Amino acid sequence: MIISELFSYPIKGGKYRPHSSTILFGTGLADDRQFLVIDENDRFVTQRTHPDLARLQIELAVTARLVFDGKSVSFPRASRTHPQRKVQVWNDQVSAYDLGEEAAQFLSAQLGLPLRFCEAMPAGGERQIANSSAQGKSADYFFADSAPFL
Repeated sequence: MIISELFSYPIKGGKYRPHSSTILFGTGLADDRQFLVIDENDRFVTQRTHPDLARLQIELAVTARLVFDGKSVSFPRASRTHPQRKVQVWNDQVSAYDLGEEAAQFLSAQLGLPLRFCEAMPAGGERQIANSSAQGKSADYFFADSAPFL
């Protein structure tokens, strides 16, 4: 197999991040689709309905920093002290940490609707793999659509 380009999407539906190399885990590429924007019904928000998400990126260190068109906000990464939510990713209910009011207010102001920002729990959660060749199988992965590796 030859891989000529490698990208991850730290925020599901957000701006991609190119890699010359990365780490692979059982849950997928390091940090791939580990963060999620949700609406007031706890459903994930996509570029299909909100194309401006393509301009949203995240910088990760001890804290997280959301960046949208040169504006940014920093906040702590998820920990067990953050409230947990059940979020809807297509047909799956997935547990996530809500990253708080600063991130929510920033996203809501930039995108013009009430939004929350979530980080995946350390173990993404067993989910069915939505692929006909893997029928009936499940895997532990974060917010990717249908499998740890797409």
